[in-house]
Amino acid sequence: MELHPCACGATEAPAQHAVRAEGAALRSVWSGGCARCGKPRSFEFVLLDGDGPSEIIGAAEFLRISDAAARRVPAGAGRSPQAARDLRRAVACLREVLKFFAAGAPVIEGVSVSRERLQARLAAYEELLAGA
Repeated sequence: MELHPCACGATEAPAQHAVRAEGAALRSVWSGGCARCGKPRSFEFVLLDGDGPSEIIGAAEFLRISDAAARRVPAGAGRSPQAARDLRRAVACLREVLKFFAAGAPVIEGVSVSRERLQARLAAYEELLAGA
């Protein structure tokens, strides 16, 4: 939802949330008026088990979010709570990118970095996070 802001620019999730059973799957539904302009907004997606790659957000978008979060982390010691949150976000997004490779894709559209380089980047971020 944050990745698809309202036309007015607001990124907050709609206020109402429900989870519905659809056969063996669960569907998450967020709906309501935009907090800033009141325009109706709605997001629906099937909840996955977490082991496979996302069917909503692509690998390239996860990588872009990870890179942006990592760029906000200052170099050196003494990180702020916000920097730690950004680093955790970078780590989580890289883990999501790697799920696309784990699903058997040798090359991922929009991702020009190899699996090995992404794994090395993830390890470096996790090391920084452990020291934060």
